[in-house]
Amino acid sequence: MSSDARLKTNILQHPKIKKLYRRFGAEGPLRFISLILWAASNRPDGNLSGMQNEDIELCVDWPLFVGEFVATLIDVGLLDGEPGNFVIHDWADHNPWADGESDRRDRAKFAALAKHYGTKYACDKMPDYVSKLQKKHAKEENKTCEEQPIVYALPDSAISMPVAESGKKKATPKPTVTPDVMCSMPGLSKQVAEDYLAHRRAKKAPLTFSAWKMICVEIAQSGATPDDALSEAMARGWTGFKSGWLMNSNQQPSGGENGKNSKTIRVRSLSAVEKVKIASSEWAAEEERKLRKVVGDVIDITPQNATVLDEDG
Repeated sequence: MSSDARLKTNILQHPKIKKLYRRFGAEGPLRFISLILWAASNRPDGNLSGMQNEDIELCVDWPLFVGEFVATLIDVGLLDGEPGNFVIHDWADHNPWADGESDRRDRAKFAALAKHYGTKYACDKMPDYVSKLQKKHAKEENKTCEEQPIVYALPDSAISMPVAESGKKKATPKPTVTPDVMCSMPGLSKQVAEDYLAHRRAKKAPLTFSAWKMICVEIAQSGATPDDALSEAMARGWTGFKSGWLMNSNQQPSGGENGKNSKTIRVRSLSAVEKVKIASSEWAAEEERKLRKVVGDVIDITPQNATVLDEDG
């Protein structure tokens, strides 16, 4: 349904409109403009077939004698046809946008069906539209409908759509990395590579070549071995790996065996100065524990229940 209609700025100066004005006063042109607006909304092609004279006058709320308004429109040349098959004169020329509303709606519907279900399904669902287009293109090509190939019945938008005949276009899967490709990285065992690929598949994140390339760069920057880095990623549920993640996660190291691996990776990812500090602090702590043990042995040589005698005895 069209929401607007086109009126020329000089419509009131048109000879036919002036004749209406002379016969009915301002009521004549006003009711004809009302008919244009009603047709744009309800009969966008300007075809009033199936409507009797009185029906047309009711659409514009004609206040005078029944049949008089339609008879005058026919007389001045604003209505063409016969009773029951009237058409507003030159409607397609004066209101081309409203006249094409039905075609636009059918074209959009056909294109949507072709996109989602294939062109064959769209043709089966809209045979009238296909036949209409075949006749139109056959006329332009000076061919009969029988000679017209079915592809001419499709709108340009539907013909150019890269869709499968059975429905939506299937996406081409991207190539993924194999364990052998991963093992070309020095220090990575095949078992860890297979486990890591299975880990990513479980998370529905296949490992592409671009992703693996970035992971290799991050492993090299972290200072960890490939086996340790990927094992840590699997233990923490990561699909990818970044050296920054590793540094942040080491603030809360995991327990058990993974805790040992985390500590090893943490030390290797620190700078040389930080490694010396850690080693020095651990050595100092160990020496302190040894010293306390020696001092404790000297102090504790007296049995707990023994009586200590003074020099006088």
